Amino acid sequence: MEVTDAESYQFTQPGYLGEAVPITVREIQVMGVYGNVSYEEQRNSEITFPEGDYLISYVGDLDGNSFSTLFTTPYNVTISLPGGYFLDNPLLGYVSQGGSVQIEENQTIIIWEGTRYAEIRFYDEQRLVILYAFGTIWVVFMIILLFGYYSMRAASRD
Repeated sequence: MEVTDAESYQFTQPGYLGEAVPITVREIQVMGVYGNVSYEEQRNSEITFPEGDYLISYVGDLDGNSFSTLFTTPYNVTISLPGGYFLDNPLLGYVSQGGSVQIEENQTIIIWEGTRYAEIRFYDEQRLVILYAFGTIWVVFMIILLFGYYSMRAASRD
């Protein structure tokens, strides 16, 4: 994450009502022009550092197959999704408004420019197979019901 003219950053995710909920992260690195910058961890998942422009990286756990982030000011956001994960099925995948998707050789890149909110929902091949199996079961079930219905109507005419 790239921050400009900042002296602190809080790691959050959107709550049920859109409020910022602190999250637990690890392996935090704050990189400045000349390398790593020291920072202090505050409470509520906030870090502070000398005012400036930085690149902040961290590792956090995803809840399910989605990622969302909420900012107080607009930022450019780029998410790189590794190969094997997809966004294109509208029943399983989602990209929030303003996100542009670029599919490359072994990854999918989603870019938002000047956004305060970014969200993706992604899936793997296994979830797609489960969706198709579920759909197939319902189609077969409907065919059986329709066949029974038309059989009963034909029998009542005789």
